[in-house]
Amino acid sequence: MWCTRLLAIAFAATAFFILLSFSPVGQAQKPEHPVLEGIWRPMGMGMGMGTGPRFSIGGLRDVEPPVFTPEGQVWVDGFDFPDDETIRCVEDGVIRQLIHPYPQETRQGLDTFLIKYEAWEAVRVVYLDGRGHPEGQPNSLMGHSIGRYEGDSLIVETVGLAEKVNNIPMFHMLSDQHTVTERYTRSDDGKTLTIDVVVTDPVTLAEPWHFTKVQTFYEDYDLLDYKCIDRPRLQ
Repeated sequence: MWCTRLLAIAFAATAFFILLSFSPVGQAQKPEHPVLEGIWRPMGMGMGMGTGPRFSIGGLRDVEPPVFTPEGQVWVDGFDFPDDETIRCVEDGVIRQLIHPYPQETRQGLDTFLIKYEAWEAVRVVYLDGRGHPEGQPNSLMGHSIGRYEGDSLIVETVGLAEKVNNIPMFHMLSDQHTVTERYTRSDDGKTLTIDVVVTDPVTLAEPWHFTKVQTFYEDYDLLDYKCIDRPRLQ
Protein backbone atom coordinates (compact mmCIF):
# COMPACT_ATOMS: atom_id res chain seq x y z
CA MET A 1 0.00 0.00 0.00
CA TRP A 2 2.80 2.40 0.94
CA CYS A 3 4.56 1.63 -2.31
CA THR A 4 1.37 2.39 -4.21
CA ARG A 5 0.98 5.74 -2.42
CA LEU A 6 4.61 6.67 -3.01
CA LEU A 7 4.28 5.84 -6.70
CA ALA A 8 1.10 7.92 -6.89
CA ILE A 9 2.81 10.89 -5.21
CA ALA A 10 5.84 10.58 -7.47
CA PHE A 11 3.62 10.41 -10.55
CA ALA A 12 1.62 13.44 -9.43
CA ALA A 13 4.79 15.43 -8.74
CA THR A 14 6.25 14.51 -12.11
CA ALA A 15 3.05 15.50 -13.88
CA PHE A 16 2.98 18.82 -12.01
CA PHE A 17 6.51 19.77 -13.06
CA ILE A 18 5.85 18.69 -16.65
CA LEU A 19 2.76 20.92 -16.77
CA LEU A 20 4.67 23.74 -15.07
CA SER A 21 7.41 23.64 -17.68
CA PHE A 22 4.83 24.25 -20.41
CA SER A 23 2.87 26.90 -18.52
CA PRO A 24 3.59 30.65 -18.66
CA VAL A 25 4.61 30.54 -15.00
CA GLY A 26 7.18 27.84 -15.56
CA GLN A 27 8.78 29.42 -18.61
CA ALA A 28 11.35 32.21 -18.64
CA GLN A 29 9.36 35.26 -19.66
CA LYS A 30 10.72 37.84 -22.06
CA PRO A 31 10.71 41.28 -20.41
CA GLU A 32 7.80 43.47 -21.45
CA HIS A 33 10.28 46.16 -22.51
CA PRO A 34 13.93 46.03 -23.60
CA VAL A 35 16.45 46.09 -20.75
CA LEU A 36 18.64 49.14 -21.32
CA GLU A 37 20.21 49.54 -17.88
CA GLY A 38 23.95 49.67 -17.40
CA ILE A 39 27.05 51.78 -17.69
CA TRP A 40 28.16 52.39 -21.27
CA ARG A 41 31.21 53.88 -22.97
CA PRO A 42 31.59 54.89 -26.63
CA MET A 43 33.20 52.62 -29.19
CA GLY A 44 35.85 53.95 -31.58
CA MET A 45 36.24 57.41 -30.15
CA GLY A 46 37.29 60.06 -32.66
CA MET A 47 40.23 62.26 -31.79
CA GLY A 48 39.44 65.31 -33.90
CA MET A 49 37.93 66.69 -37.05
CA GLY A 50 38.33 64.96 -40.37
CA THR A 51 39.71 66.72 -43.42
CA GLY A 52 36.93 65.59 -45.78
CA PRO A 53 33.18 66.10 -45.80
CA ARG A 54 32.77 63.61 -42.93
CA PHE A 55 34.30 64.00 -39.49
CA SER A 56 35.09 62.18 -36.26
CA ILE A 57 34.96 63.84 -32.87
CA GLY A 58 34.32 62.82 -29.29
CA GLY A 59 32.35 59.58 -29.24
CA LEU A 60 31.42 59.72 -32.94
CA ARG A 61 33.14 58.37 -36.01
CA ASP A 62 32.73 59.19 -39.70
CA VAL A 63 29.71 61.48 -39.34
CA GLU A 64 28.08 63.57 -42.05
CA PRO A 65 28.19 67.26 -41.04
CA PRO A 66 24.97 69.25 -40.67
CA VAL A 67 23.49 71.21 -43.57
CA PHE A 68 22.89 74.78 -42.45
CA THR A 69 20.40 77.47 -43.31
CA PRO A 70 21.88 80.83 -44.39
CA GLU A 71 21.44 82.06 -40.82
CA GLY A 72 23.08 78.96 -39.46
CA GLN A 73 25.99 79.36 -41.86
CA VAL A 74 26.57 82.90 -40.55
CA TRP A 75 27.04 81.41 -37.09
CA VAL A 76 29.38 78.75 -38.47
CA ASP A 77 31.54 81.30 -40.28
CA GLY A 78 31.66 83.55 -37.23
CA PHE A 79 32.51 80.86 -34.68
CA ASP A 80 35.81 81.20 -32.87
CA PHE A 81 37.25 78.67 -30.42
CA PRO A 82 37.23 81.12 -27.44
CA ASP A 83 33.44 81.27 -27.94
CA ASP A 84 33.20 77.70 -26.67
CA GLU A 85 31.69 78.16 -23.21
CA THR A 86 32.85 74.74 -22.01
CA ILE A 87 36.43 76.00 -21.66
CA ARG A 88 35.03 78.28 -18.95
CA CYS A 89 33.21 75.38 -17.26
CA VAL A 90 29.76 76.21 -18.60
CA GLU A 91 27.83 72.91 -18.67
CA ASP A 92 27.02 71.23 -21.97
CA GLY A 93 23.59 70.65 -23.45
CA VAL A 94 22.03 67.38 -24.62
CA ILE A 95 23.79 67.13 -27.98
CA ARG A 96 27.27 67.66 -26.59
CA GLN A 97 26.52 65.04 -23.93
CA LEU A 98 25.58 62.60 -26.68
CA ILE A 99 28.80 63.36 -28.53
CA HIS A 100 31.16 63.26 -25.55
CA PRO A 101 33.59 60.31 -25.22
CA TYR A 102 32.75 59.94 -21.52
CA PRO A 103 30.72 57.02 -20.11
CA GLN A 104 27.08 57.28 -19.13
CA GLU A 105 24.80 55.29 -16.85
CA THR A 106 21.18 54.38 -17.64
CA ARG A 107 18.52 53.26 -15.16
CA GLN A 108 14.97 52.13 -15.94
CA GLY A 109 11.88 52.55 -13.80
CA LEU A 110 8.22 51.93 -14.51
CA ASP A 111 7.55 55.58 -15.33
CA THR A 112 11.01 57.05 -15.92
CA PHE A 113 14.26 56.39 -17.74
CA LEU A 114 17.27 58.08 -16.10
CA ILE A 115 20.51 58.99 -17.84
CA LYS A 116 23.52 60.13 -15.83
CA TYR A 117 26.51 61.42 -17.76
CA GLU A 118 30.02 61.31 -16.35
CA ALA A 119 30.72 64.65 -18.04
CA TRP A 120 29.49 67.45 -15.77
CA GLU A 121 27.68 64.79 -13.71
CA ALA A 122 24.58 65.84 -15.62
CA VAL A 123 21.31 63.92 -15.22
CA ARG A 124 18.35 63.60 -17.57
CA VAL A 125 14.90 62.31 -16.66
CA VAL A 126 12.82 60.78 -19.47
CA TYR A 127 9.14 60.41 -18.56
CA LEU A 128 7.49 57.18 -19.71
CA ASP A 129 4.05 57.65 -18.13
CA GLY A 130 2.33 58.94 -21.27
CA ARG A 131 2.47 62.63 -20.44
CA GLY A 132 3.09 65.23 -23.11
CA HIS A 133 5.49 68.15 -23.14
CA PRO A 134 4.40 71.01 -20.83
CA GLU A 135 3.51 74.38 -22.29
CA GLY A 136 5.22 77.51 -21.11
CA GLN A 137 8.07 75.75 -19.32
CA PRO A 138 11.35 77.70 -19.49
CA ASN A 139 14.00 76.26 -21.80
CA SER A 140 16.95 74.50 -20.20
CA LEU A 141 20.15 72.66 -21.11
CA MET A 142 18.48 69.24 -20.75
CA GLY A 143 15.05 70.32 -21.94
CA HIS A 144 11.98 68.16 -21.33
CA SER A 145 12.09 64.51 -22.42
CA ILE A 146 9.30 61.99 -22.91
CA GLY A 147 9.72 58.44 -24.15
CA ARG A 148 7.89 55.39 -25.44
CA TYR A 149 8.85 51.84 -26.30
CA GLU A 150 8.67 50.62 -29.89
CA GLY A 151 9.53 46.94 -30.18
CA ASP A 152 13.06 46.46 -28.87
CA SER A 153 13.84 50.18 -28.74
CA LEU A 154 13.14 53.20 -26.57
CA ILE A 155 12.26 56.41 -28.40
CA VAL A 156 13.07 59.65 -26.56
CA GLU A 157 11.82 63.05 -27.73
CA THR A 158 13.31 66.19 -26.17
CA VAL A 159 12.11 69.78 -26.59
CA GLY A 160 12.45 72.99 -24.59
CA LEU A 161 16.20 73.13 -25.10
CA ALA A 162 18.11 76.32 -24.47
CA GLU A 163 19.98 78.20 -27.17
CA LYS A 164 23.55 77.03 -26.80
CA VAL A 165 26.86 78.24 -28.18
CA ASN A 166 28.84 75.45 -29.86
CA ASN A 167 26.12 72.89 -29.23
CA ILE A 168 27.40 71.00 -32.24
CA PRO A 169 31.14 70.87 -31.50
CA MET A 170 33.38 73.03 -33.64
CA PHE A 171 30.41 74.34 -35.59
CA HIS A 172 27.91 76.82 -34.24
CA MET A 173 25.05 77.74 -31.96
CA LEU A 174 21.66 76.03 -32.11
CA SER A 175 18.56 78.11 -31.52
CA ASP A 176 16.07 77.55 -28.71
CA GLN A 177 13.81 75.82 -31.23
CA HIS A 178 16.01 72.79 -31.74
CA THR A 179 14.71 69.32 -30.86
CA VAL A 180 16.43 65.98 -30.31
CA THR A 181 14.97 62.52 -30.99
CA GLU A 182 16.90 59.44 -29.83
CA ARG A 183 16.35 55.73 -30.41
CA TYR A 184 18.05 53.46 -27.85
CA THR A 185 18.52 49.84 -28.94
CA ARG A 186 20.48 47.14 -27.13
CA SER A 187 22.12 44.32 -29.10
CA ASP A 188 20.82 40.77 -28.68
CA ASP A 189 23.95 39.78 -26.76
CA GLY A 190 23.55 42.78 -24.45
CA LYS A 191 27.05 44.06 -25.08
CA THR A 192 26.32 47.22 -27.07
CA LEU A 193 23.84 50.09 -26.92
CA THR A 194 23.15 51.98 -30.15
CA ILE A 195 21.77 55.51 -29.99
CA ASP A 196 20.38 56.87 -33.26
CA VAL A 197 19.96 60.65 -33.00
CA VAL A 198 18.05 63.14 -35.13
CA VAL A 199 18.46 66.89 -34.48
CA THR A 200 16.14 69.49 -35.96
CA ASP A 201 16.30 73.28 -35.81
CA PRO A 202 14.20 75.40 -38.20
CA VAL A 203 16.45 78.39 -37.57
CA THR A 204 19.93 76.96 -38.18
CA LEU A 205 19.56 73.55 -39.89
CA ALA A 206 18.34 73.24 -43.45
CA GLU A 207 17.46 69.58 -42.85
CA PRO A 208 17.45 67.17 -39.91
CA TRP A 209 20.94 66.13 -38.81
CA HIS A 210 21.41 62.44 -38.05
CA PHE A 211 24.24 60.64 -36.28
CA THR A 212 24.67 57.29 -34.54
CA LYS A 213 26.62 56.53 -31.39
CA VAL A 214 27.49 52.94 -30.43
CA GLN A 215 28.48 52.21 -26.85
CA THR A 216 29.79 49.07 -25.15
CA PHE A 217 28.64 47.68 -21.81
CA TYR A 218 31.15 48.77 -19.16
CA GLU A 219 31.40 46.09 -16.49
CA ASP A 220 32.78 46.70 -13.00
CA TYR A 221 32.89 50.47 -13.43
CA ASP A 222 31.44 53.37 -11.48
CA LEU A 223 31.14 56.84 -12.96
CA LEU A 224 33.99 59.09 -11.82
CA ASP A 225 33.72 62.55 -10.30
CA TYR A 226 33.96 65.20 -13.00
CA LYS A 227 36.21 68.19 -12.38
CA CYS A 228 36.43 71.22 -14.64
CA ILE A 229 39.22 73.78 -14.41
CA ASP A 230 37.99 77.20 -15.43
CA ARG A 231 40.19 78.94 -17.98
CA PRO A 232 40.32 82.66 -18.65
CA ARG A 233 38.87 83.70 -21.97
CA LEU A 234 41.45 83.26 -24.71
CA GLN A 235 42.30 86.25 -26.84
